[in-house]
Amino acid sequence: TKEESNRCAAGPHLATSSFIFCYGEGSSTAYTSAWTRYINSRSEALADAGIPDSDINLVAECSGNVIIQKDYADFIIIKEGPLKGKAVDIPSPSYTSTSETDINLIVPAKYILENRDAAREMILTTESAPYCAFGGNARFAQDQANSLSDGHRLGGWMLIVSLDILTEEFYTNEFPKMFDTSDKKKFPGIAGGNHAGPNTRGPLKDDWTKPCPLDWTQEQRDNGCISLQETIWGTEILTRLESIKESLDPDFVFDCHGCISNNRVKKVTESEESSAHTASGGYVAVTVSLVAMFVSSLYA
Repeated sequence: TKEESNRCAAGPHLATSSFIFCYGEGSSTAYTSAWTRYINSRSEALADAGIPDSDINLVAECSGNVIIQKDYADFIIIKEGPLKGKAVDIPSPSYTSTSETDINLIVPAKYILENRDAAREMILTTESAPYCAFGGNARFAQDQANSLSDGHRLGGWMLIVSLDILTEEFYTNEFPKMFDTSDKKKFPGIAGGNHAGPNTRGPLKDDWTKPCPLDWTQEQRDNGCISLQETIWGTEILTRLESIKESLDPDFVFDCHGCISNNRVKKVTESEESSAHTASGGYVAVTVSLVAMFVSSLYA
């Protein structure tokens, strides 16, 4: 049933870890039964494609290895060894960004259903499996003031793709099919904030059919391309969140890469500028005074 389907989802590490998470008593049984029925219903077609019966049976039964955990936290806690009791880092810490040349693109469910071949090709040209934790009440549940973009609400899957894939052809042909681009003053939220890389940007500000050049300098990209923040939240939601940020945290006490208003230059008030000038002048005066005293001592 749809309710049973919404209890199970796969994270982006499916390609390497093969974990599918189901929540609620009996939810895993419903999933494994449905998977086995599906493979068995396709067994003849798979056999005609040259896949051995032994492999078909193996695939049909592969979902039977169910591990019961109390909750997700219990799943990621290391059970033994010197790190017992600590949580696993996924991905592991690194000196450079793990998504330096990638973007976590949200692909709308409607696009996937209406453009199956293109959606399938998109998966085949990437190195990661899609994040499939959308669905259920995600598109409806809200308090009328949260920060989820329409991309998140209407997403079918989220896919880490190379920025090289977001070509002029993509922005010209596929992008308008995925998102509403009719209002050029309202860029849609198209990317996930998780794993947002240092080069994550939208297309050119003045031409949404042109990708942001990777060979541009940071300053050129900041000035000429849709910002990382606008790519994640979209123009409308970002504008509201920036207003809230300015009101609650004008001094940027809380700040981080890619966060709301992190890409904006903080406004300097007249009083702050005056204070800085006074402090600088006082510092120079003291320095000159000390130098004069030192020179005088040489000739004393």
